[in-house]
Amino acid sequence: MFATEDSEHDVHEFILHPKDFNVSLCGADMEMDLARRIASRSLLLSEGRDFTLASGQTSNRFCDLKPAMLDPHTSSRITDGLLDIITVLEPDFVGGLELGAVPLVSQVVAAAGDRLQGGFVVRKTPKGRGGRATGNPAGIEGVPIAKGGRVVVLEDVATTGGSAVHAAEYIERTTACEVIAIITVIDRLEGAREATESKGMAFHSLLTIEDLIQTGLQATRTEVS
Repeated sequence: MFATEDSEHDVHEFILHPKDFNVSLCGADMEMDLARRIASRSLLLSEGRDFTLASGQTSNRFCDLKPAMLDPHTSSRITDGLLDIITVLEPDFVGGLELGAVPLVSQVVAAAGDRLQGGFVVRKTPKGRGGRATGNPAGIEGVPIAKGGRVVVLEDVATTGGSAVHAAEYIERTTACEVIAIITVIDRLEGAREATESKGMAFHSLLTIEDLIQTGLQATRTEVS
């Protein structure tokens, strides 16, 4: 039903070896610290070949955010950044599309305290039944949201914005919820903001792909024959 923005079509030919560059937080340098941590774990750049994304586009830059999202120190900084935005937006729920948004939703809900009523995940391919214990429609797993509320959709990496927008439309079509914003960790600057705002939703990102590239770092990669 849905496709994630950065697929692993070509990335299976690389093994990532994330490194800790021992970057320390220092006031105004917090954003650069996060960019360096993510780039050193998740960014791949290609000189002579393109990566194929789930959107069908090709690119010489790829960001697999999962190594960064599941690194304990980097994930806490991502969560803090997301919660800074969420606190201002004041949603009732956060949700996201599997697989990329699952760690984000879980970590944000765990750290949110009373700022949220809960979180949920939207399956790429909904099962034929809804949540037996929650009354949620097919494909929406988590706390009950069918009766409505304000929702923010989280995304790991945004390219064209199609995946998150489709998920948001499915949420609004099958529940009484209003999706007020999409927040992505990394914006690839390839149309996601425009696609989101054209649907009447706000768009926010913690960093852009250019922020990662400007660090001069990337994940170590080893060719697999």
